[in-house]
Amino acid sequence: MNKKWVMFSPVLHFCSWLLLFVRLPELSSSHLDDRPLYWVLTAPHLIERSKEVLQTWGKGAPQGGLLFAGAEPKLKSIAGKQKISTVGVSPDLANPGLRELAVWRYVHDRFPTRRWYVKADDDTFFILSNLEQYLSTFNSSKAYFLGRRFLSPDTNYTTWTVSGGAGYVLSWKALALLRKSLRTCATWIYEGRPGWTAGGGDTAVALCLLHVGIKPADTRDEQQRHRFHIFPYSVHVSGQFGLERSWYWAVSEKPMREGVDCCGDATSVSFHYMSRRMRSFSWPPLHAKNASFPAPQCMVHPCVRNEFGVDLKAIK
Repeated sequence: MNKKWVMFSPVLHFCSWLLLFVRLPELSSSHLDDRPLYWVLTAPHLIERSKEVLQTWGKGAPQGGLLFAGAEPKLKSIAGKQKISTVGVSPDLANPGLRELAVWRYVHDRFPTRRWYVKADDDTFFILSNLEQYLSTFNSSKAYFLGRRFLSPDTNYTTWTVSGGAGYVLSWKALALLRKSLRTCATWIYEGRPGWTAGGGDTAVALCLLHVGIKPADTRDEQQRHRFHIFPYSVHVSGQFGLERSWYWAVSEKPMREGVDCCGDATSVSFHYMSRRMRSFSWPPLHAKNASFPAPQCMVHPCVRNEFGVDLKAIK
């Protein structure tokens, strides 16, 4: 077994598997590293996406502050002088919830003193200056869970989850508390406990944080515009959501701020489904806010899908 993997096959003995989630002593917050730790969930066959991140927003990440989980090993040589970290993720681990919790365990244990931990998909685009300015308004010694929140289908739309694709952030304190609960949460997912069997890695993290009393914060700006965006900028600014519109409106907090006023120049921090778009994307956008935008091609492409499996009848 490759010792660089953060997880091994769940077919191994369950008790041995649980040792990966053993609790560690909590560290003091008195000497924390101000550099955020950005980690990107990817896969070896998606190396072009990882390269796209490296060549765009990833260049602005602090030295030693960018981790690719599940990356092709040669990514380090591609990065050149940019100091990045990589860790493998076992291909035998199919459950996305267990996979994401396992990476969070590794992140906590490998980088235990960062004030902020930022998770991205390999098609997430971050506006680092806006994000880091936003984070500077919080105290990382308190438990914060920041992202694009939605009503969760896994709790019958009574609690919030977040969009993993839009990226989300844990404070040092929130990750310390998550680390303590990983063994319990992983057990419930592994055993198929009701309410813990559906959804992706972001849902698993949200449920585990809720278990220790941490809920996603309202991250909208003063004009009630979202900071973390689940679609590309062109989709939000055009308001052309296609078949995604019904579920998106149903699970989102109101009022909705889409169209030309969707995204604050100084407050937007991320966009999703940005693969093959990052190199040509800049922020703030170069075009006029009142320009005409065609219907985005992404809406008829598998790159946009109903991530939450939402049953719209259940929330009408």
